[in-house]
Amino acid sequence: SWDDLVLPAERKQMLQEYIYWIQHRSIVTEKWNGKKTGGPVALFSGPSGTGKTLAASIIASQIERPLYKVDLGRLVSKYIGETEKNLNTLFDTAECRDVVLLFDEADSLFGKRGDIKESKDRYSNLEVSHLLSRLETISTPCILTTNIRKNIDSAFLRRFQVVVEFPRPDANSRKNIWGKSIPSKAPVSKEIDLSKMAKISNFNGGNIKNAALHAAYLAAADDSEIEYKHFAQAVWREMAKDGRELMHSDLGPLQDYLPKGVQ
Repeated sequence: SWDDLVLPAERKQMLQEYIYWIQHRSIVTEKWNGKKTGGPVALFSGPSGTGKTLAASIIASQIERPLYKVDLGRLVSKYIGETEKNLNTLFDTAECRDVVLLFDEADSLFGKRGDIKESKDRYSNLEVSHLLSRLETISTPCILTTNIRKNIDSAFLRRFQVVVEFPRPDANSRKNIWGKSIPSKAPVSKEIDLSKMAKISNFNGGNIKNAALHAAYLAAADDSEIEYKHFAQAVWREMAKDGRELMHSDLGPLQDYLPKGVQ
C-alpha cells in the first residue's frame, strides 16, 4: 500500500497522477477528443533502494493489473533485427494480457544514442527509433526505472507522461523506514531510539529494510529482544556488501555496540 512507500508527499502525488493517466484515458482521449498518447509511460529515477520498484508494484496493485518485469537481457539481441522482433512480441502480448510493464534499470534499452561510427551503431539507433514509435502507440502502462536520469535519451524523456525523482531519504524518512521495517510483532528493547538509528546517513530504504530484518534474525538466534548490538551487526553486514573496507566509525551512533569479533 501507499503507507509502505516512504516518499515526500509531492512525489506520492505525482505517482497518483500517473494512475489518473491510466484510469481516465478513455474519457480524455475518446469522450473529450484529447490527443492520444502511448502508454502512459513513466520514468522513475533515483539511487538504488529508494522505492522505485516498490512504487511500480503499488501502482499495479492500485489499478488491479499484474506487474510484468521485462527481462532486458533476453529482450536485447546482438543479431540485427531481433531486438525489434522481441519488442513487437513483448508489446503485442502485453496489450492482450492487460498488464503493467516494468523496465527495471532501463538504461541499456532507453539510453542515449551515440554517433554512427560503425554499422552496428546505425542498427542500434534504428532499434531506439523503433522503440520510440511503439511507445507512441502502445496502450499498455509502462514504467521505466533508472539510477541516473541523465543516462536516458532525451528523445524518450519528451514522450514520458510522468517523470518522478526518488530522493535519498532524509533523517525523518529514515526513521520512518526503520519503524516500518522492523517486524511488527518482534520484541524490541526499550532502549532503541529510532531517531538515533536514523543518523546513519549513508543508508537508503533498501539498506534499512535488509538491516532491520537481519537484526531480527540475530535476535531470534539469541532468543532475546532486538537490541542495539543486533542492529549494529546487521548494519555492518549491510555496509560490507559494497566490498569496501569498513571502520567502526562508519556505524555512526551504533559503533560502540558492534559485538567484538564481528569482521
